[in-house]
Amino acid sequence: VEYEYFCVRNTCGTYDICPMQKYLISGPDAERMLNRMVTRDVTKMRTNRASYVVWCNDEGRLIDDGTIFKLADDQFVLNCGSPCTAWLDKSAFG
Repeated sequence: VEYEYFCVRNTCGTYDICPMQKYLISGPDAERMLNRMVTRDVTKMRTNRASYVVWCNDEGRLIDDGTIFKLADDQFVLNCGSPCTAWLDKSAFG
């Protein structure tokens, strides 16, 4: 913390104070998992692009919405307004 303090005080610093939740989803099955959990076809996304998405529960009720950024074929960032770690864990295991 002390090093960061002096860097910010003497040079420049940036802070992410956005209230959005950010999740890094990566691995060989990342695209397949995201494609199961959101209503948009993630396989059609191009690298370095973002898409607005929504996800629903098994009954079709809206859980949340957010954006997915495709960083690489096996790496995505999911941003959303509310914490959804438990739901992501459940989705990851089918």
